[in-house]
Amino acid sequence: MYARGAKHVIVTLGAEGAYAFNGHTGTSLSAFRVQAVDAVGAGDTFCGALAVAFARQRDIDRSGLEFAMAAAALAVTKPGAQPSIPTEEETLRFLNSYKLRATSYKS
Repeated sequence: MYARGAKHVIVTLGAEGAYAFNGHTGTSLSAFRVQAVDAVGAGDTFCGALAVAFARQRDIDRSGLEFAMAAAALAVTKPGAQPSIPTEEETLRFLNSYKLRATSYKS
């Protein structure tokens, strides 16, 4: 895809996370660990959240990818497609909470 002109290539890997390539650097991120209930709509939620992140000029390789992954992680915790899509506020709250937990485990 990159060879055909895409500036960024993102591969979602479900419960394994995601990988992004910008032509120079590859970024691999692990998925957020959540109790999945229904995966319907997770990919659409990821794409929508990534579009929001990109529109807000977040770094598409790291923070934008984390934002999209957090939204998709929240989406799988509820049944249904549309009802499971989190708001931006819910996604940011989850993301900030997750980062705080990850920081507290560092020695």
